[in-house]
Amino acid sequence: MSSHKPVHKNNNKSTMKTIRDDILPSQIVSDYVKESDGYQKYRIQFREPYKHFLGCVGLDERDWNLSRPRADLRCNALSQQLTSMYSITSKPDFFNENKEKDTETKEGVDYFGDFDREIRPHFEKAIAAENQYYDEMKTKMQVIHDFYTNDFEAKKAEFASLGPELEALQKSRPTDPEQIQQMDKVMNRFTELQRLLKSMIQPGLTAIQSQHLKAMRECMEAYQKLNDNWSNCFVSFSKFKPKLTVKRRIKDEEKGKDKADKLGEDDRDI
Repeated sequence: MSSHKPVHKNNNKSTMKTIRDDILPSQIVSDYVKESDGYQKYRIQFREPYKHFLGCVGLDERDWNLSRPRADLRCNALSQQLTSMYSITSKPDFFNENKEKDTETKEGVDYFGDFDREIRPHFEKAIAAENQYYDEMKTKMQVIHDFYTNDFEAKKAEFASLGPELEALQKSRPTDPEQIQQMDKVMNRFTELQRLLKSMIQPGLTAIQSQHLKAMRECMEAYQKLNDNWSNCFVSFSKFKPKLTVKRRIKDEEKGKDKADKLGEDDRDI
């Protein structure tokens, strides 16, 4: 009985063997382009509605570059504007410098003090709620933000450009160590991009769209809670009575009288 020695295969192969030899890199690229067509179209079509939605709930794409809520969020911005306005109108000489406005007021009224006592506390609660729900809405929309910041187009373009380069290197069957090293480098990057791009479309377009709609629905629910909170914060404002009254200018009243007289003359003519 004769014994046969096992044949040992050479395992020192180039990493290019990780891709099947019977499929050309250009074909792999072509297949992926077809497979990802729906994904890419959805990215383009959904882009503007997504940006519009962010604006409707007070968010912006730049929010994800910030570590804290923006200073120009609605309540905070309005509070700053009111603070500035009340600071100006509380100056003793403010209304004395504007007598031509025919405005009835009392010199020296502390409007800023009134703002601090009666209005600011409500704004502080509203701003705290806005910051809280701002962070919550950002978290809800994170999945869509990630969808648009995954560099799909750039990775796909690089993947497509590496296909012909890798194919040419494979056909040349290099023997020079530097050329082999270059081929392995291109192959590794090509394989890495193929894996990354596949993972992006792996869930399927229907699942991706469903995930995005769920995120938007939950974000809308958080925004509704924020609006309800604002209503509670500012409900007492309806009880405030303005301390400043504005009367009609005398010349405006004269204009109104002249206009009425003119209409009376026209009526007589008719």
